[in-house]
Amino acid sequence: MQHTAHVPPVDFRTNGHLPALVADAVEQTRQCADELAAAALVADTAPERTSDCPDGVWFCEGYADEHREPGEHLHMGRITFMRGPYVGSNEGINGFHLSQIQGEEPHIEFVGDGSWPENDLAGTDRLIGDMTAHLVALRVARRQLADMLHPARTPLDESDAEQTSDAAFALAADALAIALEQSPDRSATLAAMRSLVELHAAEDRA
Repeated sequence: MQHTAHVPPVDFRTNGHLPALVADAVEQTRQCADELAAAALVADTAPERTSDCPDGVWFCEGYADEHREPGEHLHMGRITFMRGPYVGSNEGINGFHLSQIQGEEPHIEFVGDGSWPENDLAGTDRLIGDMTAHLVALRVARRQLADMLHPARTPLDESDAEQTSDAAFALAADALAIALEQSPDRSATLAAMRSLVELHAAEDRA
């Protein structure tokens, strides 16, 4: 990913610490965009997939061992793990997937791990980036679960890319709400956010 647009100076209209933090965040986002985009955040660590779901459940990976008993099929979706140097020797942390026992309501199943790998500053930065992508994926899974439980209320007609974009936007909105709630100067925070949006808008116009 190359950033060729000329980025104008950012006027945050404040002398506080927030401008530097936002400017640094923008630069770090640019520097890390390619690396984060290529990071292997999703790993299918369930048993080897042998076939599609015999019951036609759209999210099920169709693992044969989970479909042997008639009427007791366990439908498991693709497992999303956070993977990176911060997990140590483990395959992944904070795993989740859509799951449903035949005839019962679907749910999201989480996989826990009790290890405590140590991380340096770079590893912590990687963890923060991966956690952001992980939260977006979790919001997408939540949207899919809502569609299965209430299809008439929340019809799922978005593409995968649209689901991911909507989930990321919702996460950004939540983060902005927290930033405004905790900010000692809401006007400065809003000005910083506007400047950040304008940076992206300037790149799109270029």
